[in-house]
Amino acid sequence: GAFVIYGSGLAAHTRHLRANPRASVILIDPETTPGSPLARRRLTFACAAEPVARDSTPHAEMVSAFRQKFGATIDVIAPLPDFQFFRLLPQTGRVVAGFGAAFEVNPRDWSDLTPVARGPVRPA
Repeated sequence: GAFVIYGSGLAAHTRHLRANPRASVILIDPETTPGSPLARRRLTFACAAEPVARDSTPHAEMVSAFRQKFGATIDVIAPLPDFQFFRLLPQTGRVVAGFGAAFEVNPRDWSDLTPVARGPVRPA
């Protein structure tokens, strides 16, 4: 699987992705989750960013999916030449389920979790 983003070439992040095709994606518990914000569960993926050619079938499918999700706004920006879709392909992942509960996750098999080794604790 992949995450999909749609960026304008006028935006710095799109130019950076074109020059250095790497990005991270983080999925995190909502801010309304009770307790310490530092203890919220989160899943982070380091991804390879792959541009999607405008004249490709995947591009047309992504425009259609964005239209279903976001409405007619896509019809205004899709023809603009500076906008580009990127697939963000997870390479590695880490899930944090709470304090001291971190695991490496295989992006191709989310049930494949490896505990992250804890380093020595230094006194403050």
